[in-house]
Amino acid sequence: MEKRLWTACEDGNIEEVINLLQSKLNINWRDSQYSKTPLFIACENGYIQIVQLLLNDKRIDINKADKYGETSLYIACSEGHIDIVKILLNDERVDINKANSYGWTFLDCLCIRTH
Repeated sequence: MEKRLWTACEDGNIEEVINLLQSKLNINWRDSQYSKTPLFIACENGYIQIVQLLLNDKRIDINKADKYGETSLYIACSEGHIDIVKILLNDERVDINKANSYGWTFLDCLCIRTH
């Protein structure tokens, strides 16, 4: 079931995400290739409504990173999804200082994008 949630988030299938969130599943499940969570995938692809649905679920780990140490906030910034960045920054659970495997934080990513 976790893989179905991950795929629904990747495909932007809001109805499927809503249905799956009602079940007892590991909402923070990560794929085996890159260790991306459903939230990470939704942020990466710019699916604002799905991001909001996931953030509204108390089981979400907003700071869970992929295999490179990048969080959902970092990837939303690097992909230029500013509306998602704003949503994440308004969530008190987000750790803006969490660095990736190379020591870069969200703010480093933001500075690079603005040049």
